[in-house]
Amino acid sequence: MRAAAGGLKVTTNTLKNQWRKAEQEQKTNREAWQNDLNLFTTILNKQKELKTLEDSLKRKLENQSLLENLLTSQELLTNSQLTNTPERVIKLITLQLTQIKSELAVKITSEEINQLCQVKHELAKLELELEKLLPVNLEAKVEIR
Repeated sequence: MRAAAGGLKVTTNTLKNQWRKAEQEQKTNREAWQNDLNLFTTILNKQKELKTLEDSLKRKLENQSLLENLLTSQELLTNSQLTNTPERVIKLITLQLTQIKSELAVKITSEEINQLCQVKHELAKLELELEKLLPVNLEAKVEIR
């Protein structure tokens, strides 16, 4: 009878440990989900901020492609700086960005240009962070199923 009671105690402790482990994993998953949700929300807010800035400046510009080129170049520069891009490529992108800024400075202020670039830089960083998350989450979902 004692052996059976001892076995029951071991089983109960094992179940308690498994329950605690499951609760901790659930808490960790909830926190990760909340972090992902916060990232999505931040990206959406940055996109709205950028759109508002673009819309306010489009009226001042006859050539919309300069604005698009500025944003594209800024995104390329940010992504290049955050990845293993050769320095010569980064220098070329920086030169291109500087030229576009000079052309735009005739129509809009340098403060407006810098604000656009700053918001686009932040957005590109956030989107790169999101891209890094996606393969991990997809692999995890495949393994669970």
